Amino acid sequence: ANGFASGQHVLAVVRPEDVRVTPSNTALATPNSLVGTVTDIEYLGEDTQIRIDVVGLGLLLASYKTTRAAGRPVLGGQVQLEIDPADVYLIAR
Repeated sequence: ANGFASGQHVLAVVRPEDVRVTPSNTALATPNSLVGTVTDIEYLGEDTQIRIDVVGLGLLLASYKTTRAAGRPVLGGQVQLEIDPADVYLIAR
């Protein structure tokens, strides 16, 4: 009862600030997560945006508070992206 027909194509959308980014030492994703490589880091004052290359999906955008001291992603580093299913919005295609 999600409003979509069985087999219907949808686009899954998640706001960059709703993606939890943590450094990863493994190439294995856990449930509700993806693993990728940081390709760009852009400091925007209070927030930092990073672009992550996820195999099979391409580039994704995530953001975090610049004041975060521990576990900051590094350029070329591997990260795990955790996504709460409640933060995923589906759009009919």
